[in-house]
Amino acid sequence: MPAPPLVPRPDGVAPDLLRRVLAALEPPGATVRLVGPPLSGRSATAAALAADWAGPVVVARALGCREPGDAVLALGTAAGALPPGDAGATARRLGRRDDILVIVD
Repeated sequence: MPAPPLVPRPDGVAPDLLRRVLAALEPPGATVRLVGPPLSGRSATAAALAADWAGPVVVARALGCREPGDAVLALGTAAGALPPGDAGATARRLGRRDDILVIVD
């Protein structure tokens, strides 16, 4: 099947980049890390991924996280884990489905 045409997106995210990231995320358990300098479009790309994702999406805000426990708390809270700061509870909550998209921004 040929790739769809590269139509500009209203959010400014490059369609070919979005297509490549979505393809990289196809295998269950796949991880993709978006890297770049500030204001390079990482958050916009993550938001576009979330909008196009067919399964559930969990978005955790990492702003202000200084210690690993802070990140676990942010992720657990976003995932609805109880208690949210428990790494095991967070992993169990996220591990229930293999089609979940987890964004830490």
